[in-house]
Amino acid sequence: MSSEANKALARRIVEEMWNTKNLNVVDEVYSPEFGGGHEATKQFVTAHLAIFPDLHITIQDQIAENDLVATRYVMRATQQREFANIQPAGKQFTVTGIEMHRFADGKLVELWNVVDALGMLQQLGVISK
Repeated sequence: MSSEANKALARRIVEEMWNTKNLNVVDEVYSPEFGGGHEATKQFVTAHLAIFPDLHITIQDQIAENDLVATRYVMRATQQREFANIQPAGKQFTVTGIEMHRFADGKLVELWNVVDALGMLQQLGVISK
């Protein structure tokens, strides 16, 4: 597939799966061999959306070459349930991150994600600034 087609797939993951909570994207875009399979991926997404029900990701930039797509984003959310032993206090956070997707034959086969976890923990009040 072209770099532009791969960028569109990466956008679908953000905009449809995370932002509109359409888990059908997993079946349509993820390779069956990705991670622990489709059901494990759906459980992961569902669990995070339960913790952060208003989660919204805004894509800032995308760069693609061959089968790789880099996406720089801003993520906003409010913690509503326990997360990593952090009790919910209804606090909001806004952090930046970068994802790298690798596609093969129109399916996501690998994903690397780096998010500003320190910034998130500071905004949630777990770590002082």
